[in-house]
Amino acid sequence: MTFKRNDIRYEASEETGIIPFLGLKKDPFSLDPEPEFFYSSKQHTTVLNSVKNSLQDNQGIFIILGEKGVGKTLIINIIINLLPSEKNYIYISNPMLSPKEMFITILNQLGVTVDASSYTLRDCFDLITKQLERLAQQGKRFLLIIDNAHAIPVETIEQLTFLANFEISNSKLAQIIMLGRTELKDKLQEKDFSYLAQEPLFKEIQPLTKDEVVNYVNHRLAVAGNTRLKIKKGAMTRLYSITRGYPLLINKVMSRALQFAYGDKRLVIDRNYINASFNSMAINIPKRNIMAGYRKTYKKQVYIAIACILFSIGLFFIITRLFLSYPNGQPNHYALKSSKSKNMNKNATTMHNASAPSIHNVTSLKNTYGKKQKQQSQKIVSQPVKSENATKTPYGIILKNPEKIRSGPGFQYPVICTCPEGTKITIIDAIGVWTHIKGCCNGWVPVPSIETRTK
Repeated sequence: MTFKRNDIRYEASEETGIIPFLGLKKDPFSLDPEPEFFYSSKQHTTVLNSVKNSLQDNQGIFIILGEKGVGKTLIINIIINLLPSEKNYIYISNPMLSPKEMFITILNQLGVTVDASSYTLRDCFDLITKQLERLAQQGKRFLLIIDNAHAIPVETIEQLTFLANFEISNSKLAQIIMLGRTELKDKLQEKDFSYLAQEPLFKEIQPLTKDEVVNYVNHRLAVAGNTRLKIKKGAMTRLYSITRGYPLLINKVMSRALQFAYGDKRLVIDRNYINASFNSMAINIPKRNIMAGYRKTYKKQVYIAIACILFSIGLFFIITRLFLSYPNGQPNHYALKSSKSKNMNKNATTMHNASAPSIHNVTSLKNTYGKKQKQQSQKIVSQPVKSENATKTPYGIILKNPEKIRSGPGFQYPVICTCPEGTKITIIDAIGVWTHIKGCCNGWVPVPSIETRTK
């Protein structure tokens, strides 16, 4: 039977099973930390080389930090495979033990049976050092590997540091590698290890980047012998946004996606298979990790939106202030007078600085501009903008008790007096919704606050 999808033709294999059908020799996304599938990203390679150097330099304690699924255990499996024959190691995966329980566990791994009730912590420590001395005399070295080290009590870590720094003839009897989540570093910082000859050495592994996820998937497929399976670009992008670059999560999602593709007899993995895989699994991904991709993707758009909002708010306040200052969108003669006077003074100052005249000329210049400014101001005041109602209704009555009389046509001007209800006033001028009156005092009131009458 022949299928066609995305212009790729292929024939369904007569062999049964997902691996043969996909053209693979082995499962490329097994959850087991197999060293042959190790992808040498920049940071994974750095940590691996650091561990090697630490063992060669006889470093006491080396700590690998990283969240679950970043590849810590795979690095340790590679190290174990590279250990020389004279290197004895013990692997402890459940380290939530007291100091005495930890030492008894180590002794049991070394083949020494201990009665916990009859041995003190000091007795256990002395017995371990004797066993390690015996191994050293045989030309063997001891390595203690502790997984999930973030669960170790601080007191137990302190006793292990004593063990790692115990030396005979300038040679350490034991080396310790701890693997744990990032909170292990916080726990260690609670204690002061400056008294040690060598303080613990830290290396942290971060999740893969977007480009590294693509290379990681292609690398594992190549190691598995892939010859015809295709992964679309959109699937890779979606895979990164879901898993945030954690290798363990990538393996889980891709393994299920291959199963769905096999069920449909497809050899092309697109984003639909990635979504289906993710939706069918109860994967615990921290919310902050999922949202991190969206924050990064839409970071620029968010900044633009914030800038637009701030601009709109600023524009709103500017327009509002203008309308409060100029009723009906027209400037009043007070604002015009002030603006004209400022311009006259500014021009006079500019001319003074440019020509640098004598004191007599400066005085004459000031008098000249002062006369012009006074003439301009008188001209503006002598030609008020009068409304039709002002010509027909020369006086009126205050309706509100008391009414605030302001120094100018607008609420932004200060109150200069108040007039009681029924006060007779004379109407001088009107601008927009404001009326210039004379009565109890000379000022401005809103038009609705007075009742105009004819003689």
